[in-house]
Amino acid sequence: IITILAYQSNTVPNITAIAGFLMLAFISWLSARGLEQAIQDLRVTNTNLDNIVTERTRELTDALSRERIESGRNQAILNSIADGVIVFDSENMSILANPALGNLTGKNVDELIGVDFNQFISAEKISASDREMMAGLIKHPEKNEAAIRVDWGQKTLSTSMARVLTSEDENI
Repeated sequence: IITILAYQSNTVPNITAIAGFLMLAFISWLSARGLEQAIQDLRVTNTNLDNIVTERTRELTDALSRERIESGRNQAILNSIADGVIVFDSENMSILANPALGNLTGKNVDELIGVDFNQFISAEKISASDREMMAGLIKHPEKNEAAIRVDWGQKTLSTSMARVLTSEDENI
């Protein structure tokens, strides 16, 4: 078409320019095909990632569900124990307590959670010698005796202390 137009107008066609335009069109076409293939590859990768995320989410949901069930069981067991129980973490902050301990100490369970061990044993109802003995057991758990008696106001409590092992502990 360009040659016919050039022939009718008596001009010499610029073959170099025409060849350049054709090459540019061909390169553009190849680039477009490459981009289409890249987009298709990205779609496949995205689909694979979506499948992986969906499967992993399902696994995590199942694990969380199992943890909730286990936690509920443990909470039910803790609440049904007639003996008072309080658990302190590695920073000596209370993280669990049961209603029986609340009854023994005259405190609400919520008041016992988040309390530092030293604050817990600093209750006015515990004698200074019993506080010292309990603090020593926390500082040196290897010297833990089977059971010790602690005077808590007008009550005498038989207490025992044990380390709670977690999955992060090397002993497991």
